[in-house]
Amino acid sequence: MGTIIGVITTAVNIAFFQGLLLLLGIPPLIPKAAILVSFGCALVLTLTYYKIKNSKFMAFFVFSLLLFSFTVFVSHCLNGAVVKETISFYHYTFTACVAFFIFSNLPLNDALVAVVLKNFEFLFIFQIIFIFFKFMIVGITESHIGTISYQGGAIATIFPLLAISYYMNKFFFVKKRLIYLFFCLSFLFMAFATGKRAIYFFLPIILFLFVIVKCSLETREVRQYLKIIAVSTIISTVVFYLGVKGTPSLNPEHSRWGSFNISHVVDYVKQYNYSPQNKYVDGRMAGLLQAFRYISEQNFAILFFGAGPDQLINYKSRDGTEQKFGIGSSGSITGMATYLISVGVLGSVAVILPYVLIGIKSYFTLLENNSQIRTSKIVYLKVFVVCAMFVFLIDYIFYTRSFIHNHALNLVYFILAGISVNRTVNNRTENKFF
Repeated sequence: MGTIIGVITTAVNIAFFQGLLLLLGIPPLIPKAAILVSFGCALVLTLTYYKIKNSKFMAFFVFSLLLFSFTVFVSHCLNGAVVKETISFYHYTFTACVAFFIFSNLPLNDALVAVVLKNFEFLFIFQIIFIFFKFMIVGITESHIGTISYQGGAIATIFPLLAISYYMNKFFFVKKRLIYLFFCLSFLFMAFATGKRAIYFFLPIILFLFVIVKCSLETREVRQYLKIIAVSTIISTVVFYLGVKGTPSLNPEHSRWGSFNISHVVDYVKQYNYSPQNKYVDGRMAGLLQAFRYISEQNFAILFFGAGPDQLINYKSRDGTEQKFGIGSSGSITGMATYLISVGVLGSVAVILPYVLIGIKSYFTLLENNSQIRTSKIVYLKVFVVCAMFVFLIDYIFYTRSFIHNHALNLVYFILAGISVNRTVNNRTENKFF
């Protein structure tokens, strides 16, 4: 089992350093192939040497992956897609689901769990260090998203949301250490150092959903609930207020630390999400609506299986690819829009099933073990998985495909989810790592 963990840990480290590898001149195909082969080998070893758990949940999970695989395969055949591009489109979800399958079935002990968690936390903290030096050297730029990505600034919104969710849950469910709050602020700085705006809108939503989940799991007096809600509201308001003032595009003066004008923010959000043009649409919500419009006007095959998994996998802004579908720029295509166009209605639903199944499973497991919430530290992973599911859905529907098409983000979610399913509340991990 140590060999399997070692192979997967190496693949995770490669995923977290893909941006740095690209900066050093290593083609993206090499780390992606290494990650895919690593998880393929780990899967074979797991199936060969360990007993697979027989449960309804695992059956549903495997079915969801098979359904998505079938949809991609049919779409590929119907549209004569390029094989390399189809593999590139599909392998993100495949490796992530394999990671969950392995970690939920291995007979993990406390020592191995600690190794995996420590490695993730090292990689998290290393991103803070890297982004700090990057900020000191080149200032605020969308490139160099930690070591995870060389470009694609949306990751600088989604990864901090995941990391903040992780340390926020450690603070509330493991131990109230100030260092965890410092890490949360540091990841917020990561978004600031890359000039991203969306985190100031999404973080309050995640905090609100976290409060709802936390309150639903604990029995408290009404006064305590109101206190938690009040504190989270104040934090969300402060984050939003400072974010607007510190982001040039969100304030009227278009400068750092400009004034706070809610009308300007509302107008900007409207324009950002919906800017119809004469022939094409721009804006993320406009792009999503156009994807629905395009797919609904096609024949039965394209409606359900899309125009091909190779259609939007490696396109670049304004190269004309997205304009075939009535969308003016690549920045206007959300994750859902990508999957609607590429693999149709069936594929766009099938791909989210593994994420949602895991999140729902984690939440209902917590409800079933409500009386043990305060005595089990492994609970923080389960609540994190629920929060991470919300992050994924927000990104997929309203923002980008950064979560679903990035190995590092996917592996954080699926590996930690696998550990949380493996180490139940009753069989809890309580070693010195916590």
